[in-house]
Amino acid sequence: HIFNMKIGGQAALEYLILVSIVFLFIIPIWTYTYSMQNYAKNDLTFSYVKNAVRKLVSAADLVYSQGPPAKVDITIYIPSGVYNVTLMNNTINFKVYYDEWLVDISESSKAPLNGSIPSAEGTYTFSVKAVNGKVEITPV
Repeated sequence: HIFNMKIGGQAALEYLILVSIVFLFIIPIWTYTYSMQNYAKNDLTFSYVKNAVRKLVSAADLVYSQGPPAKVDITIYIPSGVYNVTLMNNTINFKVYYDEWLVDISESSKAPLNGSIPSAEGTYTFSVKAVNGKVEITPV
């Protein structure tokens, strides 16, 4: 019986070594895959936000150049990860989470801007209209 216990112990040790070697290969691959997925998610969020800012500014510049009562309705997608959106003077600023940091994505218009843009994820339609030397941006 003692001989059988030595063989069983050796098999358990070999199994433990084999499992350890497999984990040594799997853990770095999993870590790399996770970091690439996170990078791709952040990159996609930034692309959506940049697209939204450009569309809003382009629409604001268009109606401002035409003057009242010019109006355009545009639809944009706001992704998850947006913390806050502000309109200040002629600038649209999105604060977006990048990992644990907040990053600003902004663009300036030729027009003074007024209105509100939600920060919650979703597809929104906005009315962009020229009013009294300003451009109003409001959700429809």
